Amino acid sequence: MDKTCVMENETITYAELITNAEGLFGKGNYTEALLDANDAIEMKGDDAWAYYLRASIKNHLNDMDGAKEDWERSIQLGGDTIKYLAKLTEVEKYRFE
Repeated sequence: MDKTCVMENETITYAELITNAEGLFGKGNYTEALLDANDAIEMKGDDAWAYYLRASIKNHLNDMDGAKEDWERSIQLGGDTIKYLAKLTEVEKYRFE
């Protein structure tokens, strides 16, 4: 069963939060996307994809330390290690340029 939360008198599921965050991210609305990603992680904190998505959003917001933490957490949760390690390498190069 998908977890739900109530936001502004409206029930929203974890899947809807992730879908919203992905859509906002794709449109470049990073601050709004981050809010939905944060809510999704608060609702279901053991999903590697949610941490990967939030890391990508933080990366676009130039929060490199936060992005790195979330990518590392995503790997710990069993995410796509190759893809995530590539992103971590990219962040590390950016931090030291």
